[in-house]
Amino acid sequence: MIAQFTKNITDKFWLNSIYTRNRDSNTYKRLTEKSKSLSYDDPVTGSTSKYLYFNISEWNKRGKHYGGDWLKTQRVNLETLEFDNSFSSEDFDLSDKYSDGWISHLNQVSDDGNEINCVVGLTNKKEVFPNAEYWVSKLYFEEKSIELLRKFCSVFF
Repeated sequence: MIAQFTKNITDKFWLNSIYTRNRDSNTYKRLTEKSKSLSYDDPVTGSTSKYLYFNISEWNKRGKHYGGDWLKTQRVNLETLEFDNSFSSEDFDLSDKYSDGWISHLNQVSDDGNEINCVVGLTNKKEVFPNAEYWVSKLYFEEKSIELLRKFCSVFF
């Protein structure tokens, strides 16, 4: 069993952590490290996959508000509970059009655990005031490649 717990830091800011337990146990064990700035989000697994995936973001106070940066998508082997692979911004193969990329949301994992349906954010570097583009995408985790499937139109966060 997988559970995501939320800790409120302020009324508009919170951090998530991930816990796991065996079906025959009543006690959850923390899977992610305790942190005052890291949030573990969007835990997903396939119906027969031995892997759990989640995003890790770092949040810090910036002036009066908190701001976050995506660090990576992490994979955990559910049989051993070992963190065995990850996908980070260094793994993005950005064209000349984009300066930065991140995985905004994880949505679904294939049964073999290699394909992840997700939402990818990309910063367009050719604009004077660059806007982020968001794409429905497929992440091929072992190959460390992303296929952009469909661009969202007029997305603002």
